[in-house]
Amino acid sequence: MDNFSHFALTTQFHMASRLYLWFQHPEYAALLKTIQHKWIVGSHASSIDHLRFLAIETQPTTRPRNSLHIRQPFLEKYPLLDVYNPVLSRIHFLSTIYAVDHTQDFLQLFPEQDVRQLAYKLLQDEDALMKLSTYAINFLYFLHYDILHEDIPADSLLRIARHHPPQSDPDLIQLSIYFYTHCILGESRFYYQTIPKEKRSTYQHMLQACEQLIVDNFSHIHLDNKLEFLVCARMLQMPTRLEDAIYTEVTQSLSKEGTHLIDRVNTFPQKHRRTLETSEHRNILFLMSLADYSPIHLLQ
Repeated sequence: MDNFSHFALTTQFHMASRLYLWFQHPEYAALLKTIQHKWIVGSHASSIDHLRFLAIETQPTTRPRNSLHIRQPFLEKYPLLDVYNPVLSRIHFLSTIYAVDHTQDFLQLFPEQDVRQLAYKLLQDEDALMKLSTYAINFLYFLHYDILHEDIPADSLLRIARHHPPQSDPDLIQLSIYFYTHCILGESRFYYQTIPKEKRSTYQHMLQACEQLIVDNFSHIHLDNKLEFLVCARMLQMPTRLEDAIYTEVTQSLSKEGTHLIDRVNTFPQKHRRTLETSEHRNILFLMSLADYSPIHLLQ
C-alpha cells in the first residue's frame, strides 16, 4: 500500500474496498475512512449533486474498453448505460461500504419507468447482452438489487449465455467469461454476501461453463479473466482443475519492475494495463484468489 496516496481516487477506492470486503482487515477499513468524504460527495454540496455529476460528466468515453470494436454498436444502441452505471455503482458501494442509502436519490434523478424499460429491452436483446457483457450485467444486478429490490432472472441469463457460445474469437471468449463472472459477482453484491443457497446451482453451472472456456482456450485468455474466474471459484467454494495452470502463469507474469503482474505469457494481453496503477484490478484479484471467501454478510 506504499503507493496508495499516489493513485487516482477511483483506483484508491477500488483497491481498498475490494480488499476490505474480502479480508475485513482494519488497515483497509482505515484507508476507506481516509477517502470517505471525497467518495461520498467529492467537491459537491450534496450527495445528489455528486450523483448528478457522475451521470453527466464521468461517462468512460475516453478510457480504454475491452473489445470496443465489438461493443461500440451496442453502446450506441443503449447510450443510457453509460449514464446509469457510474451512478448505480456509486450507490451500491456507498451502501455496502459506508452504510449510506441513496436509492431515492437515484429514483429522483431517473424515472423508474425508464430504467425498467432499459432492463426489459436488454433482457430481450440476447446479442447485446453477450457483447456488452459487464456493462449490461452490472446494470441489471445493481438496478434489481440496489434500487428495485427485486430478484434477478439468473436462470435466463445462464440460458442466454449457453445459446451464444463464443466459438474461437478471443474477444468473444473474453466477453463470455466476463459475462459469467460478473453474474456471479453481481449475485454476491460485489463481494458483500455469500451466494444464496437456492441459487447456488445456477451459478455453479455458470462457473463450470466459464471453466471449460478457459480450458479450451487457455493461451488466448488474459490474466484478468483467469484470476477473476479463480475469485468466483472461491466465492462458490468450488475446486477447479485450472488453479495450478493459472498460478503458473502468475509466476511468469511479473513486470520488469518486479512490483506487479502484467500479461507476459498469453497471446491476448491487456496491453493498456501495464503500469502499477492500471494493473491494480489484476493484482487485487490475485490477492483475493489466495484466500477463502468470507464476506461481511453471510446467507444460509
